[in-house]
Amino acid sequence: MKAGRIEKINSELQQEIANIIHNELKDPRIDGFISLIKVETDNDLYMTNVYVSIYNSKNKEKTFEALNSSSGYIRKLLSSRIRLRTIPIINFKLDKSIEYSETINKILENIDIPEEE
Repeated sequence: MKAGRIEKINSELQQEIANIIHNELKDPRIDGFISLIKVETDNDLYMTNVYVSIYNSKNKEKTFEALNSSSGYIRKLLSSRIRLRTIPIINFKLDKSIEYSETINKILENIDIPEEE
């Protein structure tokens, strides 16, 4: 499949999944702010990886678990919103790159560099 078409599908999936997570999921285990970082769909449209970051959550593991358990429901809602022959299986992945960069920034701030005279 052409790269441009996959990018368009990824973009549309990211928009709709974000909308569903923020406005329609009512799972009490989901708390904090969930940000969709990236969506990658296979060329055969069988599976899509959705990379998420979770902020201000009391329990990130439970929130992530709730997202994974609701992937079938999200897929069902997507089937009525996106025009594809089959909706790919949704596989959530926790993206820790932002947390990692914050940790590196804190370490760099705490480094005491002597000034040159």
